[in-house]
Amino acid sequence: MLQQAFELHKNAFSSHHEDTLCSLEALGDALCGQEMYAEAEGVYRDVWEARKRAFGTHHKDTLASLSALVCFKHLLVLEFVKAFALLQGRWTDESWMAQLKHECYKQAEKLREAEVNKDGNHKR
Repeated sequence: MLQQAFELHKNAFSSHHEDTLCSLEALGDALCGQEMYAEAEGVYRDVWEARKRAFGTHHKDTLASLSALVCFKHLLVLEFVKAFALLQGRWTDESWMAQLKHECYKQAEKLREAEVNKDGNHKR
């Protein structure tokens, strides 16, 4: 459904329109939530690259997208650490990882809220 919303925004506006990029970012969030990390990373990278082209490297929207991508990378590293530890039979406690994931999701949500609230035009 989010993929359809993205395609509708892209067709109605353009691939670099902020509403289109917000839809694309929501798709990345959904993919991440479904643990489809390779797909989510590509989507987050596309949003960052599009904002970099549209707004420039130092624009606050571009920097927010970069922060979201970095946060995602941290989550991805945590998943790899867990997989490696499970493979070696040394995984015993997930509470620290759950806390880190929670903090990372919280930070990403703060970034998205700041982006939405910056001008009140973008809603998710």
